[in-house]
Amino acid sequence: MDNAPRTYVGIDVGRRRRRAAILPIGRAMHGWEHAPVLAFTADTDGFREFFDALHAAGATPANTVCALEPTGGYYSQPIFQALKHHGFEVLWVKNQAVHDLRETLYGRRSKTDAEDARLIARLLYLREAIGKEYAFQVAHTGSAPYRNLRLLVELRWKQVQAHRRASNQLMQVLDVLFPEMRQIFRKGTTRPTPLHLLRRFSTVQAIAAASEQNLRHVLVNEARSLRHQTAVSELRRLAQTSVGAREGRDVLELAQGWLIQQLHDLQGSLVDLEARIEAAVEEFPETAILRTFPSMSARRIATLLAGMGAPIDAFPNDRALRKQWGWYVEIEQSGARTRSRLGRGGYRGTRRELYLMAMQFIKEQTQDNPFRHYYRRLLRRNPTPKVPKVALGPRPCGVQARHGDVRMHATPRTL
Repeated sequence: MDNAPRTYVGIDVGRRRRRAAILPIGRAMHGWEHAPVLAFTADTDGFREFFDALHAAGATPANTVCALEPTGGYYSQPIFQALKHHGFEVLWVKNQAVHDLRETLYGRRSKTDAEDARLIARLLYLREAIGKEYAFQVAHTGSAPYRNLRLLVELRWKQVQAHRRASNQLMQVLDVLFPEMRQIFRKGTTRPTPLHLLRRFSTVQAIAAASEQNLRHVLVNEARSLRHQTAVSELRRLAQTSVGAREGRDVLELAQGWLIQQLHDLQGSLVDLEARIEAAVEEFPETAILRTFPSMSARRIATLLAGMGAPIDAFPNDRALRKQWGWYVEIEQSGARTRSRLGRGGYRGTRRELYLMAMQFIKEQTQDNPFRHYYRRLLRRNPTPKVPKVALGPRPCGVQARHGDVRMHATPRTL
């Protein structure tokens, strides 16, 4: 079995079924386009059938490399972990590499699971055949931690959106039930202090009937809002003379109670998610260098790492990283006319964070940094404002950090 030929296994992942192309090196070189593809189910019987097929083809951990795309939600994790458990080398193929090869061979309209499995196996062969000589990088390892971090980041984003919707809905309800409440809580009637008050006194009648001592205890002692200590009597008076709706209050008060409880639960989930994100980013070698950038919080670091989706070594140059982040230039040429714009691809979360970073870097209120000087130098040559190239720095710095040489870029002024 030591003399067994090199074998390349490409796996296309679906929700219930997987397709695997098992190509010995001879078939990977010639005739791979029509190689048979194994279809197996995503359960115990299907996995047993797949590993039996590997054994029948002479594929062992010593002579085999496997790959799959990091797509389809988290459906790829079971087969990935099963292959790793059996000792096989498993790589994550870049989605763009499969897309480009498919478009070259089949055109834009052709896309089947069997074709994708063959394409992935073929890319593995090309990676070993010409990768070193031509920097042909189509695959990488270690994307699972980045995918898990991306899940945390996206969960937090969804929780923030849900919190914002519930807050806006509650604000509308309170404007009907107790419109005078805005005179006391000028920063918003759905902030923590008024929400705590409404959890203790759920209706305007309850606030009007409560004593000033009880209201003061809730606002000052429980909600820790000292600045509302002098507004207790005014709050009680406004509740007693409120012009809020009288009819249909029971339904509105039911909605108010449900929204307050939802906001309370969402706030607790957000606190837990942010703590998990802060702990998770500490496990990545790129975190140390990203922290040297100005205006860099744990949440922003997590968003950038999640947008990468792979270790920094998986990107051959700055352009590849910026394309993944969605921070790149698209140029359209038609005759003598040239038009450029910010690209529309990439991860939406990192594109938003990089824009906010750029705006913060050039603000006078932000600490002095090299990006602001670079931006001013660009303006001297071209008075039209341009966003600074904030994505050029992370990749070379991150590569140094990943290989342990953090001292080269330990301070922002060396970036």
